[in-house]
Amino acid sequence: MGRVLSILSAILMAPCVFSQTNSITKPEQGQSTYIVTGSATLEAIESITLGPGTHIQSGSTFVARVYGNSTAAHPYQSITLSNENYIFTRSFQKGMSSFNAGTAKEGDVMESVVYYDGLGRPMQRIGIKSAPDKEDLVTHVGYDAYGRQDRDWLPYYVSSGSLGSYRGDVSSATQGYYKSNYGADFPSLTGTNVNAYSQREYEPSPLNRVLKQAAPGEAWKLGGGHEVEFGHGSNTANEVRRFSVTLSFANDTYTPTLANNGYYTAGELYKNIVRDENHTTGTDHTTEEFVDKQGRVVLKRTHNGGDHDTYYVYDDYGNLTYVIPPKVTTDNVSATELNELCYQYVYDHRNRLVEKKLPGKGREYIVYNKLDQPIMTQDSKQDGANEWLFTQYDAFGRVAYTGIDTGNSSSRTSLQTSANGAANQYVARTASANSYAGTTVYYTKNAYPTSFDQVYTINYYDTYVDTDGLSVPGTVLGQATTNNVQGLPTVAKVRVLGTSDWITTITGYDGKGRAIYTASKNNYLNTTDIVETELDFGGKVVQTKTTHQRTGNADIVSTDLFEYDHQGRLQWQKQAIGGQAQVTLVENTYDDLGQLEKKKVGGGLQTVDYTYNVRGWLRAINNTSSLGSDLWAFGINYNEGANPQYNGNVSGTSWRSSNTDTSLRSYTYFYDPLNRLTAATGGAGSDYDVSGITYDKNGNIMTLTRNGWQNGSPYTDMDVLDYDYGSGNQLTKVRDDGNDSYGFKDGADQAIEFTYDPNGNLQSDANKGVTNITYNHFDLPTEITLDNNPNKKVNYVYAADRTKLRKIVVDGGPPATTDYAGNYIYENGSLQFMSHKMGYAVPDGNSWDYVYQYKDNLGNVRLTYSDMDNDGSVDGSEIMHERNPYPFGMLHKGYNEGIQGQENNYMEFQGQELDKSLGLEWNHFRYRTYDRALGKFLQIDPLATTYVYNSTYSFAENNPTSAIDLEGKEKSFELDGNRATLVSGPVKNSMTLQEAASERSKQVAQRDALLNMITPKADGTQSRQATIQLPSTHISRVALAHPQSGYRLAETVGVAAREAATDFFGGAIIAGGLNFFRRAGSVWNLNRFARGRTIENMLGANTRWARNFPVIDKIEDGVATSIKSVDLTAKSYQSGNNLFNTLKGYVDKLDNFSGAAWGNKAKGTFADIQEGRDFTSKALELAVESGQGSAEQWEQITNIVNYALEKEINVSIRFID
Repeated sequence: MGRVLSILSAILMAPCVFSQTNSITKPEQGQSTYIVTGSATLEAIESITLGPGTHIQSGSTFVARVYGNSTAAHPYQSITLSNENYIFTRSFQKGMSSFNAGTAKEGDVMESVVYYDGLGRPMQRIGIKSAPDKEDLVTHVGYDAYGRQDRDWLPYYVSSGSLGSYRGDVSSATQGYYKSNYGADFPSLTGTNVNAYSQREYEPSPLNRVLKQAAPGEAWKLGGGHEVEFGHGSNTANEVRRFSVTLSFANDTYTPTLANNGYYTAGELYKNIVRDENHTTGTDHTTEEFVDKQGRVVLKRTHNGGDHDTYYVYDDYGNLTYVIPPKVTTDNVSATELNELCYQYVYDHRNRLVEKKLPGKGREYIVYNKLDQPIMTQDSKQDGANEWLFTQYDAFGRVAYTGIDTGNSSSRTSLQTSANGAANQYVARTASANSYAGTTVYYTKNAYPTSFDQVYTINYYDTYVDTDGLSVPGTVLGQATTNNVQGLPTVAKVRVLGTSDWITTITGYDGKGRAIYTASKNNYLNTTDIVETELDFGGKVVQTKTTHQRTGNADIVSTDLFEYDHQGRLQWQKQAIGGQAQVTLVENTYDDLGQLEKKKVGGGLQTVDYTYNVRGWLRAINNTSSLGSDLWAFGINYNEGANPQYNGNVSGTSWRSSNTDTSLRSYTYFYDPLNRLTAATGGAGSDYDVSGITYDKNGNIMTLTRNGWQNGSPYTDMDVLDYDYGSGNQLTKVRDDGNDSYGFKDGADQAIEFTYDPNGNLQSDANKGVTNITYNHFDLPTEITLDNNPNKKVNYVYAADRTKLRKIVVDGGPPATTDYAGNYIYENGSLQFMSHKMGYAVPDGNSWDYVYQYKDNLGNVRLTYSDMDNDGSVDGSEIMHERNPYPFGMLHKGYNEGIQGQENNYMEFQGQELDKSLGLEWNHFRYRTYDRALGKFLQIDPLATTYVYNSTYSFAENNPTSAIDLEGKEKSFELDGNRATLVSGPVKNSMTLQEAASERSKQVAQRDALLNMITPKADGTQSRQATIQLPSTHISRVALAHPQSGYRLAETVGVAAREAATDFFGGAIIAGGLNFFRRAGSVWNLNRFARGRTIENMLGANTRWARNFPVIDKIEDGVATSIKSVDLTAKSYQSGNNLFNTLKGYVDKLDNFSGAAWGNKAKGTFADIQEGRDFTSKALELAVESGQGSAEQWEQITNIVNYALEKEINVSIRFID
């Protein structure tokens, strides 16, 4: 926003005087007066100075506007488009009826252009003014002699030529730019040899299969030996075991039995081979997939001096029935191996998963309604307690309410029979309140189950009801709220488990359906939190006002302001708490390519510098060689150092602080061929080395040696650990031949030191004296008892959405209570701090002391500091706490351990709380608890079925130097400076952090057009759209994200970031703009059969449909969906209507699908009982590569969308990198 000095009058006489200079001084040099008569406007970027001799006469209007650093407010600079074929895109960031270049500002629009050659192929892409200084970012597109795009060029910064115009000789200019700016990545390359691009090598055949994929940078240059290599073949005799399943049918359920039928005959399976960038010779660093003729993976084989095999076994209907992980070694899987190590799945006669058993965990059961929605679930512990969790849905398939039915000893098959006989499949809203199990509910309960004992959550849509006194105001920060909330979630009620208290949250929206108001009332903690959000036209958050209320305390009101540049990148965030002066939390500066370059923290207390390599991987935070005024610095090596890594693993880190000990410390990391950490050795000494880390085939740590401080004793062999797992993945005993009193504290020597409950949760730990742990139905601990002493325990209270609300520690005396009220932490009723984007603020009487934190590439808090003497600067004496972790998270001791002020452990290791209560020393992640001394979780991974090759208790797949743990459920965002990549299995969409936050709402309409071409209306009809609005091109959004350096977007973007990320990314592959760097592991490098199968798996295909390929790939909520992928770069799709005809064939096949008319119709088979009436609609999910497609191709896709709509088939476009 410009700062405006305005003297207004009703008389306008003179024309406006307009300036675009940086600074203006009036009167000008050589003049004695500056007189305004009539109307005058001065506009400048930095300053306007009005000196003596300035006169603004009566009846005049004078406006002086200073834009400050925000390029968004700069006057719009005109562009020049060249006389070439092009598609120009202008994305409006400000509402206007027409565009006027003379009055517009740079932040009003984002523009891009793609130039095409005579064959309709892209030849240059330009992000107009995408650079921070409003210059262009240009990406060259070239082709080989066969018309293949074998090189994906990096974008480069252009400061010459007209904005938006076609540039000549872009390839040489790109090479020159990267040699100049990233010379360390091209030490011996010059001129045209500089590989500022990724490059593919194709096999010499019409299949055009990729043999090698090379990344930018001399270290990864094609032919240098560090490419990703692809191979294809078939199996040999006695290479792959042939497992099969025999089925017995009873009670509408097919019960499987695993059988070993020897080996597949030679040539019976396809074999796909991928060798990563660390591969040299042999089979290490190689992954082999064996695929049968139905496109199903039957074996995934990796290598670490020997085969690590994961087998996938399917039943007669194509259902995945068994997964046999690498630790299973017997030819005929034993009963013990099956129970302790294998994944087992059971399906009913409708091919629905009704039972599953994970390794080390009892069976789980699922009951469905006639719409195939899971309505009741039970795990092994609940089975013993006769409990069932239930879910009720409304007519639109939205969750209405959930709860628990206790004292129900009925079997799954009995409950399923009852569900099959139910007349109603969903509940309906009621105008009056109903009382169910003592809870007020505005829904019917005529859908099965109709009896239950407690309601846990309630969700209301379309209107506001049962708000517990909360209401949405008419205006929020000057924005009108809407009463038209049809189709939107409005009220959510969550029970505090074990109590009768509820947390009620209401959400208010503006006229565009964007959330701008939330209020949450917590009756258990007696708090109410209100968040008001101001959004601009494009959906960027420009202001938030947060009010925290707690009974008996004064309200805490904080206001945050946000400023963005012309490309939507966050420039600064300022915060004011109560009446205290505003504080600039962060001020960002970006480099030419839009990467975060500098970050001023706390009004300039620290300036944090970021550097990157040519692949966009974060190289350094500040300079470890020279701290200067910096309090902390951190360096990261990849392909450098004593043990270079080329596949994304971090090869080493170094750090230094201006604390008491200013020594430079470092680690060099070593890995096995499965990318599991085996050692971390120090640079100057071995005092904190970790070595001798070995694993079994499932990734369970078997041995670990750790050096460290031992109170005067030599640092060597602090821990010499030997792990015992018995026959499964559950740790049963640890022997420490080191110093039992330091590091891991070996407090017991028993045959069995760790025990587990039926769900695989740790129940006792003899080494810590933990004698019993009680869990809730989320498998979260509710009570931890030590020494069998009821006066030595820790209790936890949760809401029914897993949110931890309270911790109560009893240690002989009065209980100590910690309350978790969102960003506000209370201890024994006293507020300790409130968190903010860059750290936290501590109450100090009527004011607040701001505390800031340095974090490393994994989100670990490394150093905490504050301006303790309030002199506007900080030095080493104002460091409050420094943390330096070993791999796996345990902290170094013996240097820089001092703590000033109160120790804060609430957002420590990877942003998770360290619980030191009663000596536990455990980190509480949202879904599991982690023991950093052992490097293992205490509960089974909720996403174990996604990582079947890995132990269910492993941390970060044993790569703690380069990755974060996904916590089982949460989305993970990889961070390289300011670049975040959403990771959800193998699907990635990359953009800068600022883009992710600011474009949350801007692309909602575009996303909806692409992903939801049929929009249900309130009356049940459907609205149709005839065109697709493509997302605007942002050349700065380059997918260079390093696949290991994980971090959370929510901790970096700031206000409401988790909500923003969830909304922007949630539930679908987002059309995240054009992505011109095809990553090495991209599915688009695979042959079309492997690519199709992989993408089907990405998008949730159910293997039970494989036998009916190519019609139906999944059925969800009555929607029969076909998944197809189309490579828009294929030569056959570059001309004519071939693309339309291909897609039309897919639509026609889907249109002809009528249930029993397809598949095997033998008596008793699934197809025979899957009648057409079971499907309420049909859909086509079309996967295309991000950033690809000519105008003609998209016109054909638009036409096919309309063609499908005429046949009442919904089309969703999925963008996949």
